[in-house]
Amino acid sequence: MYRVTFTSRASSRFGRETLTAINAVSRRNNLKLAVSGLLVFHDRRFFQVLEGEEAVLSTLMARIAIDPRHVGLNIVHHGASKQRAFASWRLCCACASAEETPYAGAVALQDLIPSNSRWRGRDPQVRQQVRSFLAGLAELPARATG
Repeated sequence: MYRVTFTSRASSRFGRETLTAINAVSRRNNLKLAVSGLLVFHDRRFFQVLEGEEAVLSTLMARIAIDPRHVGLNIVHHGASKQRAFASWRLCCACASAEETPYAGAVALQDLIPSNSRWRGRDPQVRQQVRSFLAGLAELPARATG
């Protein structure tokens, strides 16, 4: 099992409908590739965790790196992991509120904020990375760092 965690920013080509399309294609492809993970999008910033076989993730990251819908790709962490942090689902997109979610089944960003949120994953390292990303978002309440 391998894990890649990265951040990036939406490019000028990115719109609300783009997020819906990314989610639909990612859910379908990730299921076929046995990839799981978390996608957080807020204030034109992305935080993503991908988990799967190393060769699969290497190919996937090569495609992601040249995708014109985002810029400033920054690898936060990559390496082997003992287990999936997000084994029970394939991909989640978190938005600021339930009303703002672009599709049914999306998790509201506010649901990710509590320090005991099940959406942060099972692995303590991933939970810390999610917490750090949330703490850097200016529009979130102070409790995001909890």
